[in-house]
Amino acid sequence: MAYLTEEERKESFVHHCGYHIFSSCVDLSQGVKVTPIRYFYNYPISKEQLAKDTAIFIAYWMNLFYPKLNGFSGLDTIKWTIEE
Repeated sequence: MAYLTEEERKESFVHHCGYHIFSSCVDLSQGVKVTPIRYFYNYPISKEQLAKDTAIFIAYWMNLFYPKLNGFSGLDTIKWTIEE
């Protein structure tokens, strides 16, 4: 399997989960913006729903992109921005 090029690593990446939209670039170097999907729901989104969607996003990203990155520092180095 070939590694992603610098251009491919910087491409936009958006993932929709049940209650949130996660947006970043493919290598997550620009941080991850987490936006609640409020137009379907008339009630507050719980921390449990955020945790579930985040786990789904990480599993999806790790399966799809992680094997193609060379020198990834780890998920603990990513800036997460959660919009209210």
